[in-house]
Amino acid sequence: MADQFTLTGWLIMAFGLYCMAAGFGMAMTTDRFQQMFAEMERSPALSFVAGLLVFSIGTTILLVHPTNARWPDILVAIMGWGAAIEGLLFLAAPQVMWAIARPFMKTGPKLWGYIALALGIAFVIIGWFEVERTTVTLV
Repeated sequence: MADQFTLTGWLIMAFGLYCMAAGFGMAMTTDRFQQMFAEMERSPALSFVAGLLVFSIGTTILLVHPTNARWPDILVAIMGWGAAIEGLLFLAAPQVMWAIARPFMKTGPKLWGYIALALGIAFVIIGWFEVERTTVTLV
């Protein structure tokens, strides 16, 4: 179980694993991701559920994560606020989210998949070192 000292690292690693999985999927199965985006854009219900889920995750991160002035803590806060805002936009104005996402899908989703994969790897490494740095070992 994560304590207040290691929670930051675990959240960064979890976000990194998410980026890696999504990036790998986007890079390797581009057609599938384009179909998924098109289907979500056509379905108000899917957009609403996605917004509810993303908003819930973002606000949960913001509520449970202690905020300090260290850069890893700020990174987690940015992730939480980003998810909360994305979720609210999906709920209130999904057309805005699709206007933002559409150019990414048209300008090479494979490239964006590799970028997400690389960012995910970086986040996992950063998170791992954060957990290692903050773990207290009793001898």
